[in-house]
This record gives sequence, C-alpha cells and structure tokens, in this order.
Amino acid sequence: MDKRAISIRDLMKSLSAIIPLQPMYHACGVLFLSCLSLILCIAGADLAAAPGDKDSAEVQDLQRQAEVRGAVRVILRLDLPEIQGQDMDATRSDSLAAKQGRVLSLLQKGASKTVRKYQYLPYLAMELDEAELQIALWDPDITGVYADRLYAPALDVSVPLIGADVAWDQGFSGVGQVVAVLDTGVDASHDMLAGKVVHEACYSTSGIFSESLCPGGLDSRIGPGAAVPCVDGCEHGTHVAAIAAGHDATAGLYGVARDAQVMAIQVFSRVTDTELCGGTGDCLLTYTSDLIAALEHVYEQRVNYPTIAAVNMSLGGGSYAYACDNDEPVLTAALEQLRDVQIATVAASGNESYTSSISSPACISSVISVGATTDADAVAGFSNSAQILDLLAPGSRITAAIPDGTFPRNATAMLSGTSMATPHVAGALAVLRSKEGGVFVNEMLN
Repeated sequence: MDKRAISIRDLMKSLSAIIPLQPMYHACGVLFLSCLSLILCIAGADLAAAPGDKDSAEVQDLQRQAEVRGAVRVILRLDLPEIQGQDMDATRSDSLAAKQGRVLSLLQKGASKTVRKYQYLPYLAMELDEAELQIALWDPDITGVYADRLYAPALDVSVPLIGADVAWDQGFSGVGQVVAVLDTGVDASHDMLAGKVVHEACYSTSGIFSESLCPGGLDSRIGPGAAVPCVDGCEHGTHVAAIAAGHDATAGLYGVARDAQVMAIQVFSRVTDTELCGGTGDCLLTYTSDLIAALEHVYEQRVNYPTIAAVNMSLGGGSYAYACDNDEPVLTAALEQLRDVQIATVAASGNESYTSSISSPACISSVISVGATTDADAVAGFSNSAQILDLLAPGSRITAAIPDGTFPRNATAMLSGTSMATPHVAGALAVLRSKEGGVFVNEMLN
C-alpha cells in the first residue's frame, strides 16, 4: 500500500505558511511538550462485514453469555434512520422517544435495566436476562443487537516530550478552543489545570460486574465536580488532560495547547469481574454505551461551547487491520455525528505491539488514530501500527499532572503509552484552530 507521510510542522505550514516550528525543551527537564513530531500516514482500508444481525455469531455469543451469567449488556438498534449532522428536530426527537418508549414497555416487564437512552441516535443500551434477550430478538422494532463492549485506558508503562514554543510565540496556543477529554476524570484543582476545566460530566454504570464512578454512585451527572477522578487508579484522565492543555506558569509546565480549555467527561466504571479484567480482581473499563452517552453530550454541548476543537479518547480495545466502521456501527454513528459538525475525534491505537492492526475506536474511519513515538522519534515498541494508522506522536516517558490529594496540588508522574500520544494530537488540533479560526477538520487533515 502506497503511503505519504508528513510532519505536523509541514501540516501547519500547509495551512498558514508562516510558523517555523522547532523542538523546545523545558529548562528543568521535567516536561517536554510538542505537537511537532507527529507523522500523518494516509492509507486505504478494506471494510469488514457488519455484525448485529439477529442471527449473527455475536448475537449467538450474547445468548450463551446470558445463559451462563444470568444477564448481559447489549445495545439495541431501533427501527429508525440515523440522524445526520444538525438535522435533528423536534419531530424526529419525538419519534425516537416514542420508539424507545414502546421497546422499553415491552422489555421492562421483567427485571431488565435500562442503561442508556440516547437523544440523537436510534439506540438503547440495556441489561437483559436470557428471556428478555429472546424478546428483543423477536421484536420487529429492534433491527440490531450488539454487545456493549468494554474498552481500557491505552496506558503502557511509566517513564520527556518535546515543544511548541515557536507556535506559542506566534500567538497560536489554543486560546479560545476547548478539548473534550473522555477518560477517568480530571482533577480540576491541579495547578496545571486550575481554571481550565469549563464543563464536567460523568457517564458510568452500576450493574452486573460493574460499579459507577460518578459522584454518589449515580449512572450520570452533569455540572461542577461531576468528573472528579476516583481515589484509586484514576490518574489517567488528569495526565491526559494536562498533556493536551495544561498550563502551570509557576512550575514552567505546559501542555500542547497551553491556553485551551478542557471539557472533562468521566466515562469509566470499576469492573469487578475477574474474567473481564484479564485475571485481576477489579479494573477500570468503559462500556460502549457510556462512551456514546458522552459523545452525544459533547454534540449537545457544541451549542454552549462552539469552539470544541477535538474529543480525546485515550482508550481502546480489540484488533483491526482495516477500517472497522461495519464492526462498530453504534460507535461509528456517534463519531460521524461529531465529524459532521466539524468536531475532530482522536483515539489511541493501543499498546499491544501489533504491527498490522490497531484498536477500536481508533480503527473507525472518521476517527484520527494515533500511535506513539519514543524520545528518539522512532515508533515505540509498545505502540500498535497498521496501514490505517493516521498519526504518530510522542508517547514515551511523558511527565504531566496526576491527582494525589496533597497540597500544593502539583504532583506529576512519568507515563508511557498511546494514551499519552493521543492528547498531543488533540492539543495540536486546538492550536491549529486557534491559528486558523474556523478551519474545518477535513481541511486540516486533507
């Protein structure tokens, strides 16, 4: 497959023709930040057959799980067309609500639990037992049944980055832009993020094998404090947000888009099933249904925050050598909805050292997929790569903020992973949009 690779330096020059970018190193050697060494890899991909048919192998597996486990989490596609871009109106909204209500009235006669109702997309997320799953498979108002898949933070192991000082000196620092971070929550009181978190939300689930991480154990919450990170194991989101948009002038620590703001959305749940956690007692994972709720929330909030430059998803799972839109139709619909209104979505390629495949949702064609490089600008050994990979960014030994509850709130840690590479791209997009004003996603990438 023929490839063409350019750096972010060249990408920015192609848009503005005035920014001579070069690496910058923090004098104390604590944090090296950059949106400069990213490589764009443009390649074609083959599409796989779509799952979700009521007689598919995926559905048969769900039936087996429901029999063995007693219940299973699914996403149901309702018999309504998907709504494109900004075409949603009150009539369509009413039609969707009516269809959801009819399906729920049928399924909620048993012990089923509604996990998520969506406002813009024709889906329902539910927890069904074996009998209820059979009813869903029979119901003509339900045209597809999908597993509510789990995704993990795309973090590898612990252990400088690079810089964007020339762009900042030119006045291009992400000012006025917002980066949405869908992760394990963000410590809004940390010195690198103080005053930068403009909106918070949480979508997390209590149910079979999982506990909600939203304040008060709720399944969703919106407002100040909604995305506060949990006490145990939730440093990932704060670290990611600081790489994208951190700014601590006292310590001299800056993210790529140091003057951008952050929309923090906590999407993870604490999963207590040993099998789902790969043999460990419990772990942090996010359900597809919670991710979609968060993506819909970003779509809705574009009215209040019209300069959302990018959505950062440093998470993933699975292995795909091709564009996986047909394998992930529910997520694809939510992500294309954002792309239609010029909000970029950026996702980590994963950390399994694959050389010919990447994780989902990075494999979805409307998503900007990001792999990781080392300090020496080589592809990191842990980083997944494939012909469909879009960008490479620094992801090894990145120092940034973490929450630790101490005062002053200036704790940092060195972490590695495609999780750390992804917010470099999200921050770079915010810098580009602050430079180019209303530049569109497709223009920046093409």
